Amino acid sequence: MEPTLYITNGDSAAGTMRRAGFPGDILPWRDVLHEGPVSARLALGELSALRARFIADKGWGDRATIAADLAARDRSLRAGVGFARIVLWFEHDLYDQLQLLQLLAWFAGHDRGKAELFLLCIGSYPGIADFGGLGELTVEQMASLRGRELPVTDAQLELGRAAFLAFGSDGPSALVDFLRSDLTPLPFLRPALGRLMQEYPWQGDGLARSQRQLLQSVMACGGDLSAMFRACGDQEEARYLGDTIFLDYAINLALPPEPALRFLDGQPPKEAVLPAWQRPLMLTPFGRHLLTGGADLVRAVGINRWIGGVHLTGDRWRYDPRSATIHEVRA
Repeated sequence: MEPTLYITNGDSAAGTMRRAGFPGDILPWRDVLHEGPVSARLALGELSALRARFIADKGWGDRATIAADLAARDRSLRAGVGFARIVLWFEHDLYDQLQLLQLLAWFAGHDRGKAELFLLCIGSYPGIADFGGLGELTVEQMASLRGRELPVTDAQLELGRAAFLAFGSDGPSALVDFLRSDLTPLPFLRPALGRLMQEYPWQGDGLARSQRQLLQSVMACGGDLSAMFRACGDQEEARYLGDTIFLDYAINLALPPEPALRFLDGQPPKEAVLPAWQRPLMLTPFGRHLLTGGADLVRAVGINRWIGGVHLTGDRWRYDPRSATIHEVRA
């Protein structure tokens, strides 16, 4: 058996692959690239250091531990030159597609020695009506996919490199221009990047799509965050948002100076005794105004968010749902 390095989207899929007896090393590519800064100008190690700072500053882990984990991951990637085969296992959603782009961009610019590069990327599985990803598959289902990966083509490498450069650019025009090109070699890329653009503030209410779905789910789910998380996931064409990120969105919408949500226990969003998942919430009058078009989130409270290489501050960029693209706000 040829020495093989498998790279997949996280610990859940990697664990199932190990239990299924996949031969070789399995490397989970841990990073939620649709949140926080991602600069395509940085080398891998520099970008990982930037990502570690962001993730730790969000309170999602200890900075030293995160940095050490990412550095170890990067060393494993560089060691791929010692394998005969490197196999990328990913799926169709935004979370996975951004990870895949980062890897394809890296392989496009680095010598991999004698290692052959392969890709398996799926958006469905036979018998599963609502496919949610590799992490949901059983050991038997995962094993059935082994051997179905195909060689990565030069066109896929070049497209991945160009896409990651556009994603990591400091302005959205690079991504808008990129989406006008032929994306056939990576068939799940267009809908994934289209979904990413919907996280820019929308014309009319200043809400990202995820924020709007979250606010809309409050009444239907009785303010129960767990039910809201499931309801919002059901609205996605390809579910990608994890519970940690969803909770962060909810808490940020409950913060002053103009909260759109309020926890019913009256405690500050980040200082309550009970975990946030156990605390029901409700819409504030401002939240209701946002949903009826009577208020604009960015104009009311501002914005400070990274989407790839773009730092959103002030009211400069808006998503237009009619043209499904991003426009610069004219004074």
